[in-house]
Amino acid sequence: MSGSTFPLSGRPTLQRFRFEDFVNRDGRRVLDEAGRQGIDGVTNLGSSTEVRCGLILQALVGHAPYLADFQLDDTLGWVRQLRDGVPNGQPGSCSASR
Repeated sequence: MSGSTFPLSGRPTLQRFRFEDFVNRDGRRVLDEAGRQGIDGVTNLGSSTEVRCGLILQALVGHAPYLADFQLDDTLGWVRQLRDGVPNGQPGSCSASR
């Protein structure tokens, strides 16, 4: 079932992505054919940190089609805050509309 795509619910910009398009810095696939975590496309395969990264991506892929652009921006900002360890003092609202 190669070439599985996202459910699109209102986000046609995601049509060009397939689950196999998501690879790590080593060029290894992070999701399986169904969009679940799986290094090299094998469900549940990976080290403890690879599994965690894949689960985060799995959640993003599962929810992104249903979020507005500003909500995705908020989410990316929170990830940057976590990475950098610096609160920006302006938390994202992730409210239903803007």
